Amino acid sequence: MDAFSGNREFSQCTTSRRWQVIACFALALLVAGCGGDSKSSSGGGGSAPSQPTGQAPQPVDPLSGGGPKPTTQQTVVGPNLNGNWAGYFKSIEGHYENLTATITQVGANITITTTKRSGVARELKGRINSVGHMLVYDTFDNEDWTTYYGPASARSINLADLVYVGTSLVDTNILILKR
Repeated sequence: MDAFSGNREFSQCTTSRRWQVIACFALALLVAGCGGDSKSSSGGGGSAPSQPTGQAPQPVDPLSGGGPKPTTQQTVVGPNLNGNWAGYFKSIEGHYENLTATITQVGANITITTTKRSGVARELKGRINSVGHMLVYDTFDNEDWTTYYGPASARSINLADLVYVGTSLVDTNILILKR
């Protein structure tokens, strides 16, 4: 016989309903116990956790369950490609266009935005590894571009859009950037 058997209201409840009532009762007790004096030594004061003496409070990210707020500065992976570049685009059809580009690199994430007038190679997004190999996709046609001809450096990037016919590599569109 449990503690609720003698109570007619509780004896008619299902087992799951009983657990809901017990959980609500426990929550009410917990909340009632959190309203004590913040100066008490028992620690049940309901105030924010104290910071070690001499340290400023750390920013809190409410979306991460109260953990530390992520920093906006991340270590750049591989060569630092952030900034302005100049170069050209050359298609497999022989179209050649001079352009400039702005690269944003946060950690291993790369975004390349060019001044190309239309079509492919206007915006590329992807990743870079520690030695400068890149895999990005073109937001125009979702084609992959890679550092097929060699890794990127802080002064030079050669990206290629490999063009296949069946399983045979036919040619590449290229985007060359220098600074």
